[in-house]
Amino acid sequence: MSISFIEGKLKILCLYNTVEINYVFRKGGQDYLKVCCSKGSDSIQLIFLGSGRTDLYDDLKEASIAINELINKS
Repeated sequence: MSISFIEGKLKILCLYNTVEINYVFRKGGQDYLKVCCSKGSDSIQLIFLGSGRTDLYDDLKEASIAINELINKS
């Protein structure tokens, strides 16, 4: 999955930020990362499903790069 593809998905999330839409990314066959846009804003939340940790990004490109690195690193 490319960074530009991920960025496109994040743009859609933020376009509809008045409703709750989530994307779940899988790694190693397991649900790994849930991504959503904070309601009423353009901030991207990355929620690590194993630990519950949440990272917040205000920049779509930065969030896309982070997601790409997280799901593709060994």
